[in-house]
Amino acid sequence: MIECKTTVDERVQGDILRVQKILCVVMLVVGIVGIVAYIVLQTIFDNSLLNILLLFAVFFGFGLVFTISTTNTIKKAGENPFTNTYSFDVDTLSIECKRGEEIVATITTKYSEFYKVKETDRYLLLYPSKLAVYPVLKSNLSENDLIEIRRLLKITELNKT
Repeated sequence: MIECKTTVDERVQGDILRVQKILCVVMLVVGIVGIVAYIVLQTIFDNSLLNILLLFAVFFGFGLVFTISTTNTIKKAGENPFTNTYSFDVDTLSIECKRGEEIVATITTKYSEFYKVKETDRYLLLYPSKLAVYPVLKSNLSENDLIEIRRLLKITELNKT
């Protein structure tokens, strides 16, 4: 059995939500550009067809809401981090989630039940569903343990990003 711990704090949560943060900024920029284009073109041309450019306000609105939500999620992880203890067995993975000394969840699952498994430079990301992820910090593992976990999770070059 291989055991390791990962503390999910502000940095880890920020790394996990990096792509979402980038998408939020893109939505904000596209929205602002569209709104500015509407204002400029509406002052030059008096055409009601330009009102369709107001749809860019939707991009701006969603970008703003998602940016605030993502930022709050990251900040909460920093204020109240939790520690996952992973126990990799031959057929199953057990995860114990703790906030301070309190155990808030215990999960045992087969490796085949994960929705998706990815490997990045810093993490093994275990997705039990589309909306949840368990990060395993690779620096907390020996090279031999990492090789064995990759084998258990069936991580190939296709799973690495």
